[in-house]
Amino acid sequence: MITRVFKAAAAVAAGVVLFSCSGNSGEEDGQVILEADKTSIVGNGTDAVTFTVRYGSADVTSEAEIICENDGSVLDEPVFASAAAGPYSFKARYQEMESASVPVTVIEDTQDVPDEPDEPSRFVKKVCILEFTGQWCQQCPAGMQYLNFVIQMNYEDIAHVIAIHNASGGSDNYVLPEESNLGISDHFGLNGYPAAAIDMRDVVYLNSDGGQLRGLLGTAADRHPRCGIGVRSSYSGQSSSAEVTVSLMPEVEQPYKLAVYVVEDNIKDQQAGEGLYNHRHVARHVVSESFYGDNLGTLSDGQETERTYTVSIDSAWNLDETYIYAVALDENGYALNMSFCPIKDGNAPYLYVSGQE
Repeated sequence: MITRVFKAAAAVAAGVVLFSCSGNSGEEDGQVILEADKTSIVGNGTDAVTFTVRYGSADVTSEAEIICENDGSVLDEPVFASAAAGPYSFKARYQEMESASVPVTVIEDTQDVPDEPDEPSRFVKKVCILEFTGQWCQQCPAGMQYLNFVIQMNYEDIAHVIAIHNASGGSDNYVLPEESNLGISDHFGLNGYPAAAIDMRDVVYLNSDGGQLRGLLGTAADRHPRCGIGVRSSYSGQSSSAEVTVSLMPEVEQPYKLAVYVVEDNIKDQQAGEGLYNHRHVARHVVSESFYGDNLGTLSDGQETERTYTVSIDSAWNLDETYIYAVALDENGYALNMSFCPIKDGNAPYLYVSGQE
């Protein structure tokens, strides 16, 4: 991911004139120079380049803009990290002047990437998207609209969203206790909102993704799921609870984890910049011990396992719009496959590739 958000408004307020003029790379006074502390990084989302902008001998980094020329976006901080391998180019803009371009190469991260199984999966692969949002976030509705557009155009019924609300920028009625106490968003090292974690591994910023979202979703959809997952829920109005059973059928011998969420859709409530707003796919409760998942241990091919949970129903949930989402994870916490069903007597059995039952 590119760690950036647009800050044109701040630049205008500071009196920076935002139009292009010819750049120079000379070292004499009067020239804008962009310096990078390294020219290549590993594409793991954490290895980063730090930039410095100089005007003559003066350090003007805090007053300048650093622009990714790949998509024209502006870095929020003078730091760049990415999970997408490839060549990138940056320039600095200070007052009416621009620096020469500085190239940065992102090298594919191959560490701890397991080999893909030789045989195709019998199970349909579903992509899990954690969307990071908040009622205080004015840009988040546009981010969600973009996310939904990409899903509907390319990955409908393949990619599914769990919205994790955060109150770091203001109040929010839907912050999970697990978010406040465990820091789900902190786990992903977010630099801004709105953002999304694709299969809980690749982070993309939805207001300035530079086309990364489609590529990351395509990669995730093509990745071997390594298991099938099914979920069913039996609701009791008398006890105001639901008994949820999640089944997992491994195809590859490896460690597995299981994360289970209660997700409510179509909640009408306030949103900054929008007024009354339709909040989608809101995580209301983490059923498993944590969002990191319950440890199932190492399972061999065909060694089916089940976990049963009792979910106490919150009176605030609209049960006709509430679902159980179950996500199979590997030992790194990356999502392998997922399934979901209504909390009221829902049933989603293993979903097989046609002809592979």
